[in-house]
Amino acid sequence: MDGRDRSVLQLVAEGESYEEAASRLRLDLTGIERTMARIRHHLGANTDEHAVALALRAHLID
Repeated sequence: MDGRDRSVLQLVAEGESYEEAASRLRLDLTGIERTMARIRHHLGANTDEHAVALALRAHLID
């Protein structure tokens, strides 16, 4: 995962919606959706919540 991936996942882990994350990172909503799909695939997660849990366990986010 690159820095943008971690930033997006960190915001999602903090409870931000995709729309809020897009606004804060100055990305479009489609970019956030694609990033989260890529993260879920990379981590082998089925849901955003599962991706957050796996990333926390692997110390990829705080």
